[in-house]
Amino acid sequence: MTNTIALLQESIDAILDGSSQSLVVKEQMEGIAFSVHEQQTAIDAISHSIQSIADVVETNAAASEETAAISTELINRANELEEMVHKFKL
Repeated sequence: MTNTIALLQESIDAILDGSSQSLVVKEQMEGIAFSVHEQQTAIDAISHSIQSIADVVETNAAASEETAAISTELINRANELEEMVHKFKL
């Protein structure tokens, strides 16, 4: 009977040890899941910010092209005006 009690106690100890280890693993997995969620949230925020920057860059590029075209037009008009002024003699 002593042998049976000893075996039973060993079994209980093993189960308790396994349970506590399972609890530790569960807590670690929950911590990892929380960290992954936080990282995903940060990645989403970074992606949104990068898209915002890309939108601003695209808008600036379009504005720069428009400004360059207007500058060219102003130069052409200034040259035409200069030619007209040279035709007049005071």
